[in-house]
Amino acid sequence: MSGKNVLFIGAHPDDIELGCGATMIKEIDNGNRVVSVVLSRGMSGGEETRMVETCSALSLLGCRRIFCLDFDDTRLDFFLDKIILAIENIIVKDITPSGELHRVYTMQKDDRHQDHRAVYYASIVACRGAHDIFCYEVPSSLEYAVPQVYSIINESCLERKIMALQLHTSQSHRPYMQPEQIRVMAQFRGRMAGNYQYAEAFFIHKMVLQA
Repeated sequence: MSGKNVLFIGAHPDDIELGCGATMIKEIDNGNRVVSVVLSRGMSGGEETRMVETCSALSLLGCRRIFCLDFDDTRLDFFLDKIILAIENIIVKDITPSGELHRVYTMQKDDRHQDHRAVYYASIVACRGAHDIFCYEVPSSLEYAVPQVYSIINESCLERKIMALQLHTSQSHRPYMQPEQIRVMAQFRGRMAGNYQYAEAFFIHKMVLQA
């Protein structure tokens, strides 16, 4: 079977789409096998429909293997051992039978939200066998964190990311969900990466260079 196994992990519905939705499109377009794991229903952030919204949004981005778990929103740090086990079980049962886990996109530790930090700490344990672990940014990421890796994206990828985020109708009132803000951030990261139109930014936890 061709392609590499790539895992995307988020604390809440919309985290993955916000942080690396366009990069997910690129991974799928490159022929890789993509799996998404959303760890809570995000009930502290709004409506009961949030899981339905994120499944629709991730599907629009091209992801066909989506695991929606039900850990307590805002309390993920109390369940680190169970979250680690849940991610490990998904890796063993649903990913590695088709080959090793190549790359993981997860949340970063320099973040205001305790759930996002908890996802980082759980991910680096559960996904320790992966070649690469990249951490994406979301609006609650702390300003002093400086990305080391940039994923260059084109207009088509950015437009699909915006369309996916617009499916989160329960969150449409939030400023960071507005298309113009998403576009401005992509432009800012593109400029930081060099003379590029758009980019998404990542922080390296682990990266293995192969010959």
